[in-house]
Amino acid sequence: MRMAAGSNSPDAGLVKVRVGQETLSRREVLKRMGYLPERPPLYDALSVLDFLGFVAQVKRLPSPTRAVREVLESCALGNVVHKRISRLSKGFRQRVGLAQALLGKPNVLLLDEPTSGLDPLQVREIRELIARDAKERVTLLSTHIIEEAVSVCSRLLLIREGEIAYEYDNRGYGNVAMQRIRLRGADPISVKRVLSSLNGLKSFETAGEEGGILSVKCVARKGSDIRGQLAKELASTGELLELSPIRDSLEDQLIQVYGEGSEKVFDS
Repeated sequence: MRMAAGSNSPDAGLVKVRVGQETLSRREVLKRMGYLPERPPLYDALSVLDFLGFVAQVKRLPSPTRAVREVLESCALGNVVHKRISRLSKGFRQRVGLAQALLGKPNVLLLDEPTSGLDPLQVREIRELIARDAKERVTLLSTHIIEEAVSVCSRLLLIREGEIAYEYDNRGYGNVAMQRIRLRGADPISVKRVLSSLNGLKSFETAGEEGGILSVKCVARKGSDIRGQLAKELASTGELLELSPIRDSLEDQLIQVYGEGSEKVFDS
């Protein structure tokens, strides 16, 4: 996340950030990005207003006064605008950190453990701010708290050793990689032949046939969404009664995916 935000430079490889359809330089990409690290870089000696004004100037925003006023309102900082940052509670310090990340209305927002160390009320307030703001831009949230990811994010990724180990669609679709299929009047041999020919399919297994209805469980290869392909190809084998994601337990997947030294990233 630090490399994506430009704070650290990679020793090798590339970090790709897509902002619209344009091909932009690293400097231009960073201008369109907001970043809130786990420990917000705040200047304790400044007031909230002075700090945000300073950040707006550093970002060279065309209308810094208006930009500061907008984030003060969206992050509910009006009551502490003239208060020195050193005297703020942890919850308000996080709000100030979020406000500086939102200055300039970035296309992409990176948040690293935004509720770490907060009490339950502060956690709820910050989550509500993040969820409301996520409707306006792409937000990448890194957290070790399952409840936080589920309550805020629309898409969840579990990352292990730099690779996506599990993907979950939190908008009601479940795990798009695992699909349950029910077919009426289908020949099991024909179904197996069709499924075996699909490139995006990692594995499948039949769960038996009852009352003329054949049940099949399919697992897609990493990064493949095979739902449309499955519906199209299986229509020739029988009447497709169901094609739905298997709503497995996210907690169970965490246990399966992670061991010691795990890393989790949840994308909103």
